[in-house]
Amino acid sequence: MIALDTNVFVHFLVNTPDGDTDQVRRARDVVAAAEVRGEDIRLTQVVLVETVWVLREVCKAPKRDVSASSREVVASAGFVIEDAVTVQATLTAWEVGKGDFADHLIHVPAGARGAEAVCTFDGELHGAEGFEEP
Repeated sequence: MIALDTNVFVHFLVNTPDGDTDQVRRARDVVAAAEVRGEDIRLTQVVLVETVWVLREVCKAPKRDVSASSREVVASAGFVIEDAVTVQATLTAWEVGKGDFADHLIHVPAGARGAEAVCTFDGELHGAEGFEEP
């Protein structure tokens, strides 16, 4: 098994304007080589949070597209996602809720472990289910 950092994973997912930069090629080559060897690729929750941020903020991808792509990766046989059940629940909460994917990745496991709310200074989340102002 190998793991990818955010830079490699984003370059695997996203084409550059010319579609063939060295980093895109190298990222896709490492994933293809793992597939040929039958080797799984681990993606941590940190990599997923950073990737969602890059896709939304840098690439300006719509939330629905990022969510759909994230679900495809989680369901993919070649990728092993850190706590995939929590990631799926987080995607569901993010799709219908306010805030960022990262906010919901804090809230979902915290709530599952007994937290009544996540205290946040993020005004967008004040009043949203599971979040409150400190």
